[in-house]
Order: sequence, then structure tokens, then C-alpha cells
Amino acid sequence: MGRHAKAESAARALLTTLPQAGETVFLLAYAIHQQGRLEEAIPQYELALRYTPMHPSALNNLGTILRQFGRTEEALVRFRQASVADPGKPWIWSNYASALEDLGHTKEALESLRRAAALAPEETVLQDRLIALANGPETAEDHIDRAVATEAMWRLNPAIADFEPMGIALRPYVERICEPNYTSQTLTTDRHGFRHLWKEGRAIGYDEFVGTPGPKGIICGASQALGYGLANAHTLQANLTFLETGGAEWFSLAAPISNILQQRLLFELFAPPETKYCIVVSGTVNVLLSLLATHDRAPYPPLHNVSYEWQKDDVALQGGQDIDKAFAETLVWMEHNIAMFAAKCRMLGDCRLLFCQPPVLPWSGKKVTKEEADNRRLFRIRHPEYAALIEAPENVPRWIGYLDGIAEAVEKEGGTYLEMSEEIDPDSDDTLFCDLLHPNETGAKLMATCISDWAGGIR
Repeated sequence: MGRHAKAESAARALLTTLPQAGETVFLLAYAIHQQGRLEEAIPQYELALRYTPMHPSALNNLGTILRQFGRTEEALVRFRQASVADPGKPWIWSNYASALEDLGHTKEALESLRRAAALAPEETVLQDRLIALANGPETAEDHIDRAVATEAMWRLNPAIADFEPMGIALRPYVERICEPNYTSQTLTTDRHGFRHLWKEGRAIGYDEFVGTPGPKGIICGASQALGYGLANAHTLQANLTFLETGGAEWFSLAAPISNILQQRLLFELFAPPETKYCIVVSGTVNVLLSLLATHDRAPYPPLHNVSYEWQKDDVALQGGQDIDKAFAETLVWMEHNIAMFAAKCRMLGDCRLLFCQPPVLPWSGKKVTKEEADNRRLFRIRHPEYAALIEAPENVPRWIGYLDGIAEAVEKEGGTYLEMSEEIDPDSDDTLFCDLLHPNETGAKLMATCISDWAGGIR
């Protein structure tokens, strides 16, 4: 009815009773927004998104204000998230197109505007904008930026789009997905924030998994173990359960982006007593964390929230360490946590430890398919510093020395180390990677086969 001041009062009154009601926080933000208090509305929209991360109207409205303030790249992220949350709203696609056009990404703006016009064919304004934009100059492919690279990768790997807006939250010692019971087209989590095990078309959460009789296998790790870019039925845990690996039921305690300390603590806190196998899928992010550390890591490592926007974190980059020191200190940190993993395995009784370095495309020597080449290029645009760390020839000896040190530490503790890049056929014509780091469905099956072979060889 346009009575925004009255709506603001009503929302504030309700929030005294329900302080974490995301929809009410959104309504408060909207009432403030409509009264023209834009700077005040921004933190309220952000608070609403903390409680309901994929609220399409909150994302869209926040993007609109950010664009008004000239913060177009930030607005673009919000419009992109809103388009994923509710792809049926023409005004979201229209706003997305406007932000893309502001940044000179004409080709991508056209695509978004076409989506908007198709959803609202009666809106002549959209049709006129589409015609005007189509007759203007196109953006050169060489000028593609990180946001547009992300969009292109989503088109190549639709399942990845479900992971991008999920985000993470770092607790002091344990990392979990930002919102328990998160659900999207390809990704579901339980009330603890762990990804469901998908078995025979049914989602199994942690509580049901623990109550299942018989031996159990636990997967610890970050995005590769979580199943980044994979549908529910194609995760590592789903593959291992389907293969009946070691006669066990398998569950993942992984988080989107993690570090070895948090992986280990999740295992210590959540591993059931019947755990027979502990698989640690530990990637490159631990070295990355050391390079970004802004403070002394002793006695605990940095609990730095590394997200897909990490290279914009000026404070973190100012604290970057010397690269050789970062590798050396990370190895010491890894050795300590490997020893703790092994100690927990011994406490569980007959629990075997397998420590895996997941496959990394540049290290595998694999013949690259066109799809992998496209994804590789997009990954470099999205994460240039991270890609340089992984791909740079001068870093190869550093990575070899680091991985050799990890293998030695694992074997010293009685576990097994597996470098999965070495398991890939270099002459394979299969597309195995979503990007530089993450296996796709075929790659996940290959990882599961390697782990099954290891479990089958235990006497």
C-alpha cells in the first residue's frame, strides 16, 4: 500500500520476537529502501541474506543499490546469484544485463536481456533495449572478466552453479556449510550442514548414516571431497557406497573450502565408532592459506575465509608470506595434523588411513580435451593468482617436494599415500576435470576406483 514507514515499524516490532526471521529482515530492508535510505538498507539486506542466503529479492534489491553507488562488480555478483535463485523473474535478468553492460560485457548483457525479454514479451521497453544493444559494438573476447568467466563456466558445467552461491562460514575450529538443510538442484545437505549421501535414489543424512549397522568409511576434505560440480549420485561417497568399497557405508565430512586442521577436527568430532576407513582428500588450498596468512599461525593455522573473491582481499594479500616459507611451514603443519589423523584412527581400533592428493589437471600430464582447455582458461581468468601457483613451472619442484614430504609423513604413521594425478592415463580422450582442480563425474569414478582398489587390498 506504499505505507513504508508503518511497514518499517511493524517489521522492527516483529524482529524483537523473531530476531533471525530472514523474511522479516528482508521486509525491514525493503521498507528502509523504499524510503530512500539506501546506505542504511545495504546492511539490512546483507543481514537478510545471512539468514536466507538465496533470497532472490534481497539479492536483486541489494544489487540495485550497489549499482546506484557505482559498485558495479559487487552488484553483478548479486544479480548473478539472484538469477540462479529465481531464473523466472524478468526484472532480475534485466538488472543483470544492465550491470554487464555497465562493465562493457555486451555479448553477455545481450544474453541476459534476451532471457528477460523472453520471460516478459509484453514489455516493449525490454524489446527496445534488446534491439539497441544488439546494434551496438560487442566486447572483445580478450576482455572477459572474472564474473563473465564464471557465467561461461556455469554454461559448460551447470552443476557448478549450485555451489557458487552456497558460500561458507568458518567457525573457530569447525567449518560447515553456511546453512544446514541447504537444497538446490544438484546439492542437498542435512541439519548438520553435511552433504547427503545419495543412495538408490534416496538422500541419507549424517544421523541416519551413523545409525546404519556395519562398518563405515569417512571421507574428509574440501571441495573435491564435497563433490564440487557433481550431482548427488556422482559424488565420491555415492560412488564408494555403490561399489560396496570395503563392505562399508560411506559418508563425507567435507566442506566447500577447508583446511587440514578443520578436516581433522570434523573427523575427530563426527567419526562414528564403527569407522574402518578414513580417506583424506587434501588439495592445494593448505598452501594457499599459508600464502594468504596475515598473522602468526602458531599455535593454530589461519582460519581465513577463502572464498571465490579471495584475490580482492587486500588485507590478506598484504600479509602474504614468501612462497618457499609458505610451502615449508605448510608441510610442518600438515605433518602435525597427519599424526593427529593417525592417532584418531588408532583410537577407533581397526581404522585404516588413506591420504590422497586429488588429481590436478596440469600435474597429470593428461592430453587435454577441448572442454578441459576451455575450463582451464576460464579458471585462470577467475582465479589468476591461484592458477599461477598451481601451473607455474618454477613451482613444480616446490609441489613435488611438498607432496613427497606428505607421503613420508603418512607412511611414518602407518597410513597409505596416493598421488591420484599419477593414476590418470596421459593419453586418455576422456574429459575428467571441471576445471584445473575438480574432477567431473568421470574423474570422480576414477578416484573411487583407486580408493576401492586400496580398500580391497587390505587384509
